Amino acid sequence: MAAVLKVNSSGSDVKKVQKLLNKKMKLKLNEDGKFGPEMEDAVKEYQKKNKLKADGKIGPDTLAHLMDQAPNGSSGGGAPGRGSDKDGVKLLKEVKDQADEVRQVLQAYLKMVDEVDSALKASRGNVDDAAMGVFGVNRHIQKQTPVVTRTCVRLEDAVHRLSMAVLE
Repeated sequence: MAAVLKVNSSGSDVKKVQKLLNKKMKLKLNEDGKFGPEMEDAVKEYQKKNKLKADGKIGPDTLAHLMDQAPNGSSGGGAPGRGSDKDGVKLLKEVKDQADEVRQVLQAYLKMVDEVDSALKASRGNVDDAAMGVFGVNRHIQKQTPVVTRTCVRLEDAVHRLSMAVLE
């Protein structure tokens, strides 16, 4: 899902949220995938009713609350249309695996930052030595940047698919 759904957003994510709002609040929003003023009012009402920030936008907190709550306030586990538990477990594992990969890449980045710090300390004030040490580490960081970007995109995609599976 997009980071935040708001007025003028459109698409299948908006349509799924419209369906959820209709079920949970017994509304008759047009399930057309277009986030208009009527939907904004419904979102604000839902947010107020559930003690969320009432800004009329579907951000992470509101989406999590919508997905966590089954229609009529019952627990969310067995809500119809949510897909099988097996699919959910598979998606959760994928999200965890992607998060672990991001963690590993970030730890490698932190190691490189430590290497920069060590290079600066080893230079003992010699600007040329410090520059060469930092330059070498910087080249390595530049090579790794696309890896980090791809890893983060894969994590975002896995989280998006998990969110959509829960909304279905």
